[in-house]
Amino acid sequence: MALAALPALETSVLLAAFFGRTLLDHTPAIVNDAVDYWLEARAFTRAGFEGGYFTIDERPAPVSFVHFGSHGPLFPMLHGALGRVLGWHPCSIPVFHVGFVTAALLFFARRTPLDRRGRALTVLCLGSFWPLLFLLPTSLQEGLHMALAILLAPAFRALLDGDPLPRAMRACVLAILVLASLIRPSWALLLPAAFGLLSGATSWRRGVVPATAGLLVGAGLVALFAGTAAPFGREEFFFVKAARLQETVSALAARAALNARRFIQAGMALEIRSRFLALALALSSAGLALRARPRRELAFQAYNLGSILLATLFTYSFGRWADYRVLSAPLLLTTLLLAGSRATVPRRLAVLVLLAQLASLGSFIAGFPGLRGSFRYDAGRIDVFGQAARGAVVFDAGQDPWCNTLVSVNPPYFHPEMVGLPPGIGVTMLFGPPAVSPPRLRSQYVLLDAEHPERWSLGQPTLTRITPGRVRITVADWLSLDLAPLASTPIGTLYRNLDASCPGR
Repeated sequence: MALAALPALETSVLLAAFFGRTLLDHTPAIVNDAVDYWLEARAFTRAGFEGGYFTIDERPAPVSFVHFGSHGPLFPMLHGALGRVLGWHPCSIPVFHVGFVTAALLFFARRTPLDRRGRALTVLCLGSFWPLLFLLPTSLQEGLHMALAILLAPAFRALLDGDPLPRAMRACVLAILVLASLIRPSWALLLPAAFGLLSGATSWRRGVVPATAGLLVGAGLVALFAGTAAPFGREEFFFVKAARLQETVSALAARAALNARRFIQAGMALEIRSRFLALALALSSAGLALRARPRRELAFQAYNLGSILLATLFTYSFGRWADYRVLSAPLLLTTLLLAGSRATVPRRLAVLVLLAQLASLGSFIAGFPGLRGSFRYDAGRIDVFGQAARGAVVFDAGQDPWCNTLVSVNPPYFHPEMVGLPPGIGVTMLFGPPAVSPPRLRSQYVLLDAEHPERWSLGQPTLTRITPGRVRITVADWLSLDLAPLASTPIGTLYRNLDASCPGR
């Protein structure tokens, strides 16, 4: 029970010490992904599949009934469904995630037999696992993914030890991995290893067939994710194209060369230390697997961390907390498995993890104040935006979804103040320039600040007042917007798009 409550207790202490706040004071902020996830989940709470679109450049998912963004529909559906039952608040996502992690740790404690040393090592490693403590009090996805990693740990512990695993547990492992892969496709990397372990293969030759089956299932899940997720701008995510073998060798090599340089220098010290820890564990596990026991367990840890590191190197990005977030769940899974191992070598690696995390305490203390925007925010500013938005923007479930969508033009596109938007309104980011110029925006509402052109990623805007109730905003020769001003807000002016096929008021 104490183990299960540890992350929640530590999170509460950290928030009180750094910000004088509790988790209930949270509002989505920090990065635009957090605001995006929160708005999408609230839209599902309010309108199900009838909400506005969350897209980039108004390019929705290939599956027409899905109106969610480039991270897929399952995360907002899961949290939105809970919101329908429990209510939806600015703090809902981190509160749900604390509940998920606590429940997962209760399951872990009941299903994982640990001796005294194993229990002590697990408590110490979990208590100093900075990615969990840093990301849990946010509206990002990582709290959910780390809860899933904790849920998987008892089953993988049994499989690696050669202990019998009931059919129900085997089915749960596959179900969790399928669900996780549809939320974040990088989980599909674990399927070949999982299929091999579940098959009971005692040699790599016998494991080839089940591992290949796992690889094919993973590829199918990536394809399914791509079909239900909105394209990332004019292109899909690079990793999706790579998984479909749609990227050239030269493009992969160029991405790897860029990331190799970023590996050692991109991001804060906490990020850099975390990726070096993952690399050290992957390499040491691989080396030890060649000459020490238990080979299967060490090989699994090398694959678990090595595969995600290589995938990030070739298809994703290091820095800006991107790799820190993606690595957090695999690193937690490996940490729990090493700490709970019966063998000497894995436990020594767990001690290495513990020492590395303790050495990163200063970096964690330096980085944690970065969450300040979610706990020490200007509530009055949010209220002012909310009042203006509620008077200008209307959600109508009977209208076309584009009539319930707002185009956000200025970076960071998803502003913390947007929690004041009417529930169900979608937000699309306008990156531009579009494939076809000039574009005709379908969204009924537009939010922009033309008086701060340095904030535009689109180019230099020109605002022309046609009449007191109509303006035209142009950017070069590719963008022309006919707009009717609705309300001024702290983050720009809300307009109605006069080109949208929506009934006026």
